[in-house]
Amino acid sequence: PLAAAAKMPIIGPLTGSAVFRKTFNPWTINVRAGYDDEAMAMLRLFITEKQYRRVSIIYQDDAFGSPAKDAILIAMENMKLEMTSIHPYDKPKIPTYDFAAYAQDVWKHRPQGIILFCVEGFSNAFMTEFFKIQTYKVSMVTGSWIGDGNRNYLMANGMDPTEFYQTQVVPHPMSDLNITKKYRAAILARNGTAQQFDYLSLEGYIVGLLVTEALRRTPDVNGTLDRAEFLRTIYNTKL
Repeated sequence: PLAAAAKMPIIGPLTGSAVFRKTFNPWTINVRAGYDDEAMAMLRLFITEKQYRRVSIIYQDDAFGSPAKDAILIAMENMKLEMTSIHPYDKPKIPTYDFAAYAQDVWKHRPQGIILFCVEGFSNAFMTEFFKIQTYKVSMVTGSWIGDGNRNYLMANGMDPTEFYQTQVVPHPMSDLNITKKYRAAILARNGTAQQFDYLSLEGYIVGLLVTEALRRTPDVNGTLDRAEFLRTIYNTKL
């Protein structure tokens, strides 16, 4: 709201929060998909692709996790399905949780898949305890906000990552799309190494490309860059 009042564009914020999307704000240009979109992709993975009927969700009970949980429950209701179990947690209380007991509470519902709308500090500790007690493979899915943290954590701690999934908001960095080819060339020109190829830097590259191209196409107003003209360029030009 402060940026909108100041007529200051915010381009590509690194969040999918519904707080910044439900009410349209022309001064905020969202590039990444919303958390609701990722939640629907998680649900499609379990319900449509894997055809699971026993799905649990663990979610952070705040503006990050609650809207996504609500969207999932509405989608399930529309499909005439019910969530097997719903498990909230409070982010400020993460250090105080008994994760062994929390894992037992989820396991007693015998889910086939678990949606983890969690921050890394919660999901890693939960998975450590859950892997100790499960007697069959349970699929788990989380979102782009984690980076590679969960998968790397599983492998580093001797846990099986084969049933771990993660949604992403940009293409795979090694895909054959024109945008990813440009991205890899830019990374190599800058750093000289492919070790920097990852989803997060690709997202940053896409946002940067949008901004620089919009700036290039924005006409000068009395020799200066006008913010309103800049936004008009973004909204009116196919980039």
